[in-house]
Amino acid sequence: MSLNTTFSEFPDYAGPCPRCGEPVPSRENRGQYPGALSRLDNKTHICSQCGQDEAMYQWATGGELPPLNQPVKIKEG
Repeated sequence: MSLNTTFSEFPDYAGPCPRCGEPVPSRENRGQYPGALSRLDNKTHICSQCGQDEAMYQWATGGELPPLNQPVKIKEG
């Protein structure tokens, strides 16, 4: 992979984040590089924010993640 590689060269990364529908890896960097790997299956690319949310959810709750078609939310308070 060269530094000039674009999103269109890697269609496996194309599309919105399955958790939230936002661009992968982020709105600011849409399609410039792969997103985070979901901790749920360790192969699905998700947006950077959902990657952070998954990590924080598992750290805070120690629980299993919800399915990929649902956002990860940590209850406050």
